[in-house]
Amino acid sequence: MKQAGHARPQWNGATGWWELTAAALLAYLAGPSPIGVRLAQPSLAVHMLIEHLLLVAAGALAALGIARLIPTLTRLPQRAGGAAAATAVLLVGFWHLPAAFDAALANVPVHAVMHLSYVAAGFALMLGVPRLSPFGRMVLCLGAQSLMGVLALAMISGALVYAWYPPAQSTVAGAAMFVAMQMALPIFVVWPHRLRVLTRPA
Repeated sequence: MKQAGHARPQWNGATGWWELTAAALLAYLAGPSPIGVRLAQPSLAVHMLIEHLLLVAAGALAALGIARLIPTLTRLPQRAGGAAAATAVLLVGFWHLPAAFDAALANVPVHAVMHLSYVAAGFALMLGVPRLSPFGRMVLCLGAQSLMGVLALAMISGALVYAWYPPAQSTVAGAAMFVAMQMALPIFVVWPHRLRVLTRPA
């Protein structure tokens, strides 16, 4: 018989607030902060990978925080979960197209929309993935890997270049993105499904 002092701790509202705070700080660091701006300007790889992955992570943390604070707002039915996850992947892919990315760099409001889109993508992935069946998660992972893989290979080959950066940087960024997606997507497909607060019935 287990003693009360050794009972497994339960999550509470305070945990949700910590995660929301961390999400806000991460979004600021990767976005409008002087550090984020300074890192993104000289390097396309940093701009596309480090900064945007941090923004996606901020959205995921925000979703987890809200799920702990107000669970009923984040319990999606299975179909809605699939739509949310698929939309997140398409949203990330859209901003990697040269026309969209160049427009964001040329216009501050559009750049802000791009950053918010990445946060929204992380939010949608964190809420949507736990609602998918194992087969659905596999399809999502393969679809996302295919989409981002095609974009990465197009960048490596020189078929996709960005007006604000030298062509050689597109090759480096494409290679880095290909490697990063092999690590990041499986984590997003598996990890949220293991979080009990996100997998309760809708």
